Amino acid sequence: MAISKRAKARLKIMTAGEKAAVKKATKLLYNSELLGVKRMREILRFADKC
Repeated sequence: MAISKRAKARLKIMTAGEKAAVKKATKLLYNSELLGVKRMREILRFADKC
């Protein structure tokens, strides 16, 4: 499942602090096994790219 257009648009306008919070939340969801590795990497990669 790809990141939605809405999520991509929101990530593009986020500040650096907000992006860091998204990354932290993504890693937390992955560590608690609520998010798969492919989805986690996709979110982290896009957050770094923007």
